[in-house]
Amino acid sequence: MYKKSIKYHKLIFFTRTELKGKYRYKDEFQIYPIKGEGYPYSKIQKHFPNYMELKTSWQDDVKIQTHYPEMDELMSEIAPGSIKQDMILDLLTTCSNHLFFRYENSSGSWALPITSEKKEGNKDLESIWCHPVYGSKKTSENNAIINFTDQPDFDEVEQVKFSEYFLSNIDPDKHFSGPIKFVSIIDAFLLSYFNLSNDIKPIVNQAMYHFRNGVELSETKKTLSLLSLFTSLETMVDLEHRGFKAEQCESCGQQKFKISKKFRDFLTKYVSSKSKSKFNKLYSLRSKIVHTGKLLESEFLYYEASLKKKEEENLTLTEVIQICRLSIVNWVTKHQIAKQSGMATHNT
Repeated sequence: MYKKSIKYHKLIFFTRTELKGKYRYKDEFQIYPIKGEGYPYSKIQKHFPNYMELKTSWQDDVKIQTHYPEMDELMSEIAPGSIKQDMILDLLTTCSNHLFFRYENSSGSWALPITSEKKEGNKDLESIWCHPVYGSKKTSENNAIINFTDQPDFDEVEQVKFSEYFLSNIDPDKHFSGPIKFVSIIDAFLLSYFNLSNDIKPIVNQAMYHFRNGVELSETKKTLSLLSLFTSLETMVDLEHRGFKAEQCESCGQQKFKISKKFRDFLTKYVSSKSKSKFNKLYSLRSKIVHTGKLLESEFLYYEASLKKKEEENLTLTEVIQICRLSIVNWVTKHQIAKQSGMATHNT
């Protein structure tokens, strides 16, 4: 009965850096690039298409209500695979140096069909209404699976030591900087995540959702990107202090344990014990954005900020992205270690 309820899904997602190898995590999911005859390809593409295979069970079923009741059943059928795909995209974006994403703008937009690498070859083109979909006859013929498929044509994605991965090649997620590599503890992180309790996992999911939004916005809406990233961090800070009740000052009624201190102490514990001054500055930036509406000077395409200022703000944004990654990855894995240590102590 249980096996009959398992469904396998083959879905398309994208990366900004080329994925050249395959990666599979147990019987949860696997990813690999879309390559070969019959699959659309462009030498000038900046989004690289890939396949994700995943499975869902009756436990993933949801009931979707829409404004069109006749569509509810179809949407409810599609939803479990899409929901799990988004969760995996969040996980991969969090524990790697890369953005994993899918197209969410279903309404479409005006666009020029670029058919040539040379500008002069496109000068007479006219705009057409386009939907952001990657597909061809071959993709539609090969999207139904009954198990994870073998991929002998691809090598495993290369893995890099944790001590070198997140900080040695800052801002590596560019279309020309591939191929994608993973951190050596990716399996340990995913194991720790899937072992989280049902009351903790949704909170981590929220933090990763805000984080992926922050990464995705980082090239177009920098201030909103930072706001999403700081929201991700504060979600984890609140999780760390869940159940903690701060003392109140008898004279003024304010909490003695300041939010800024919780923020700094969390990052000191899970990111670096040598960067307190940097963390204080980041919290100050967060407060200015939240409470005064501050915008980065390089927010807009036409700005008067100096090149030096633009580089400084880009570096700050990249640093916050990596700090978010480290804090979530370290919190989740250390939580699992502490949980196992507690179980071992209890058993003895």
